[in-house]
Formats: sequence, structure tokens, C-alpha cells
Amino acid sequence: MGKEFFIKAARALKGPIEDGQLLAITRGNLRSDIAQGTKRFAAMDLLQCEYVIDSGQIKSSIGGKILESTTTFSAHDKVAIAAFVISVQSKIYLFNHLNKTDLVAHSSFVGKFAKGAGEIMIVGGKVKLIHAHSGHFRPGVLNIFHVVKHFRDLGVLAVDAKVGFVTDPFISIEMPQPTKTDSVQFSCLLGEQEQQAILQNEQEITQLQLELEKLRQPISETAVSEYRAQKLLEASKELEDVEGTKDLCIMLEMLSDYESQKKSAEENKRLANEINIEKYREMIVKEMKKISNRIEDALSLIDDIKSTMTRQTISVIYSAIYFTDFVTTHYEKLKASHVPAVYDNAL
Repeated sequence: MGKEFFIKAARALKGPIEDGQLLAITRGNLRSDIAQGTKRFAAMDLLQCEYVIDSGQIKSSIGGKILESTTTFSAHDKVAIAAFVISVQSKIYLFNHLNKTDLVAHSSFVGKFAKGAGEIMIVGGKVKLIHAHSGHFRPGVLNIFHVVKHFRDLGVLAVDAKVGFVTDPFISIEMPQPTKTDSVQFSCLLGEQEQQAILQNEQEITQLQLELEKLRQPISETAVSEYRAQKLLEASKELEDVEGTKDLCIMLEMLSDYESQKKSAEENKRLANEINIEKYREMIVKEMKKISNRIEDALSLIDDIKSTMTRQTISVIYSAIYFTDFVTTHYEKLKASHVPAVYDNAL
């Protein structure tokens, strides 16, 4: 079932394709999928990405877990936005679109035909944004119109939902132009270097938090004695090292430096010997403050990295309710002007 079968099938489905109820993969992407070996998922793989809508809730087909948001998804480098496709059988698939770096595309789920495809943002269990971004299927106004109605009729379209397009789909049509609403800003995925920096800082924070937790333990006489013994050992070793340099310092006429270093080492030993529970507590407080500052610095660095993520804007945006009313009013005009992407040999 290659290219010829696809062309014959597209002709047979001319009506649904031309009124936007059905999408067909563009010919260029059909050739590209074959050449690049784009993945086609088997039944079990499809189930991992399949979602059903039941009683106004979006749920995973496996286990029925409710999908509250697309926070963990990304599509075409957009954070918190998922790629979606609706099969001919009306099955809904959501997935991470990694620009085909993993050979996964909209067509991986449905092959050559789909009822809808693009990007979707879900917040609070409701569809907040439908974006007409699918290079494989190139959804137009009429298809997005049917997709919006599909989610609306299933009770998962947010009252303030929006519809977005990569470019203005109405501007070339001689007709009243619809009013755009506020643009939608989104964050782009972090690059590998930034991700590594965040990971390293998160690991450091975890380690520092463990150290902080140890310092918060109740102070015991045993802990004080062990700490005093440790500091005495360190101070004694320091004094021993300094005394070992006396002859060299005399030879180099640096006796004053030797005396100064010896005095400092003797003072450190004296202070170590005087450590008691109060001094130990003061040391703990200072150490906790230092660790807390390091944690704060690491968190600030993570925030700085995330705040400087490249931000972009989807500017061709319409209120979903306004969009459906507008398309309904001008449906015949829009249908007459509609040229399905599959008919364009350049795509």
C-alpha cells in the first residue's frame, strides 16, 4: 500500500478532505516518511499514548488516570504543549514531538489519514489551546473548526480556550477578517548545556540538604567530644608541619614567618582544646548558615537559567468560541476557498 494506493484513497475521500473533516498526509511528508523510516506504532505502543474522554475528563486509556495538564509534554520545542492526533476512528493520541529526532511524527500514530492533528495545551483537565501545527497534515481553518467542536461536544473545551495558527489563515481570503485575541507566550526547551547545569545544581542541592539534615540532629556530648578530638588532631598536625619547616626558614632567613605560623598553629590547637557544647553549637549554626546560602545560590542559578529560556509567541490567536461562531457564519465562503494541503504538490 504505497503512494498509488494513498492517491486513490485520497480521491475516494475527497468530500471529507475538502470540508476539513479529514486530513491526509502531504505528499512530500509521505515520501519523507518512507525515506527516513518514520516509526509506525503497533497496537501496544499506541495504547501508551491513547487518551479517552469520559464524563468531561481526559483519561489515559491504560489505567484511566486523569490528565490534568500537559506540563510534562513538549511539542516542536514548546514546553507544556503536547502534539496530538485524532485517528479516523476518533481515537486521541498525545505525545512529545521531538522534531522527528526519534523518528516519531503525527503519522506514527495514524498513518496517512487523520481527523485532526496539531498541538494542544491542557490546563486543569480542560483544553486551553489548539494550535494548527503539524507539518505532516497541515490542518487548516475547517479542520481546526471540526477539532474544536469535537472537544467542545465531549465537554473538555475550556470556556476561555484559544485557537492558534502558525500564519494567518484568513488574510488571503476576500472576506471580513476575524478579530485576534491576546497572543500566547510559551517557553522553549532548554539546550543540553543548560539541562546539564540544572541537573548538577539539583544534585548539589540534594547533597547539601542531606548535610543540613545531619546538622539539625540533637547535639550530644559524644558529638562534641568527637568534634573536639578531630579539631585537635587537625591542629596538632598543622603545628607539626610548621615546626618541620624551622630549619629551612632559618636557612632562608624567614624565621619571623616561621614564628608567626607557629603562633597561629598553637592558637588553633588551644581553641580546639577549648571546644565545649556551646562553641560546638555556634559552629553548627554557622555551618548551617553556610550550607543554606549555598542551597539558595544553587536555586537562584537554576531560576536564572530557566528564566532566560528562549520565549516565543504564538501570535495568530483567536478565542475558540469566537472562532467557531465566525467559521460557522462564513462556512461556505471558507469552504470555497479551502485547498487541502494534500493537493499541493509543493508540500
